[in-house]
Amino acid sequence: MKNSLILINVFFLLVNSCASLGGQNEKIGDAFILGFDKVKFFDKVDGCEIGQIQNNELEEIYYSLEVYDQKNDWFKVQAIAMKETITVWILNKSYLATYSRNYSDTLSVYKEPNKRELICSVTDYFTSPMLVIEFKKDLVKVKINDSIISCSGGWVAQNMTCSSPYTTCN
Repeated sequence: MKNSLILINVFFLLVNSCASLGGQNEKIGDAFILGFDKVKFFDKVDGCEIGQIQNNELEEIYYSLEVYDQKNDWFKVQAIAMKETITVWILNKSYLATYSRNYSDTLSVYKEPNKRELICSVTDYFTSPMLVIEFKKDLVKVKINDSIISCSGGWVAQNMTCSSPYTTCN
C-alpha cells in the first residue's frame, strides 16, 4: 500500500510539472491493454511521459480503457484497473485490443468506415483479440490475427466487440 501511495504522489507531481491533460471529451470507444508490456502514458500528444501502466498476471489486474479522443496513433484514454482510474494519452504500439462478439451472429468487416463495401463476413466465433487501430462513430478499425478468419481486418461495428480484459462478454 505504501508503494502505491508513493506512485500516486509521483504521478501527480509529474502531471503538475507538465501541461494539463485537459477536459474529458465524449467517449468514442472501448478497448483493453493487450499483453504484459509496460505502456508509457503522457500528459498530451508528443508531451511529457508521466508514468506507465502494466497488466499484472499474478494479481489478475488488467486495464480496460475508455477512449475519449484520437490523434493519429495517440489515444486519450481513461485507464481503469480495479480501484485505479487515470486519464492519460498513450501511443498505440499494438497495445489496444478488443474481442469479437459474434457468438451467434455474423461479424461484418468493411473496407471503409461507411459500411458500403463488405470485405468479409465472419460466421465462426473466434477468441483471439483484435488489435484496435482507429475509432469512427459507431465503428472500430481492427487488425485480425486468427488463422480461422479469412480477412486480416477492417472496420467492424463497435456493438460487435467486447472490450473486457476479463471476459469475452458471453
